[in-house]
Amino acid sequence: MKVGHRTDPGRMRPNNEDCLFIDPAHGLFIIADGMGGIAGGEVASFTAVQVVSQLILEHLPAGDATEAVYAVLMDALLEAHETICQRMEDQKELTGMGTTVVVALLVGAKLYVGHVGDSRAYLLHAAGLRQLTDDHSIVAQILKKGMITATEARTHRLRHVLSQALGCAPSLVPSLQALDFRKGDVLLMCTDGLTDTVPDVDILAPLQRHPIDPQAACDELVCLANERGGSDNVSLIIALQEGWGAE
Repeated sequence: MKVGHRTDPGRMRPNNEDCLFIDPAHGLFIIADGMGGIAGGEVASFTAVQVVSQLILEHLPAGDATEAVYAVLMDALLEAHETICQRMEDQKELTGMGTTVVVALLVGAKLYVGHVGDSRAYLLHAAGLRQLTDDHSIVAQILKKGMITATEARTHRLRHVLSQALGCAPSLVPSLQALDFRKGDVLLMCTDGLTDTVPDVDILAPLQRHPIDPQAACDELVCLANERGGSDNVSLIIALQEGWGAE
């Protein structure tokens, strides 16, 4: 497996509230996008990545047992949520902080993805680029109901209002899924600093231009997001299974 990653503050933000975790040896990848307070976003995203990575690595199930992996992912995400909530209780200056999180774990030939919020995971396969995660946002909900179009959703005034985030919800229902991760597949994880400005068709092009160089693809996508305004922090992880481009 080849892995590229990059995080960038963008052109409009003075600090970077995104946080990444990359562990190819254990097939574990995490992205979190924090929000709230002077330093709260950075604290929330770092806490999420720290708690989720530690708990998953401590409790990795032996073998590909789907229910066992789901349980580990769910426990890790819920524990991160509770830890962030407790930090807000202990440090009042952090009140209102929260974070999205998307975690991918490769166990054998299975890719497990869990997420809360609107940071995304995509899969590039022979059939094309597919968004794996559904945004936990108000706009995603009304789009799913057919009340607006996908084009309208991209500029909707409520597009950044989340329906779920770690630390920002009285109760949490993370989304989990498992899928085959075959030779030739590519995993892309990113924060909304990319997807707000770069549509899927433009995300696909750098992946195709750099079929064996995930770092070059990451760098090009970050530059593209900044060229289109750079209004938010942007972070990516791209993991290419050996044999990218194989039949």
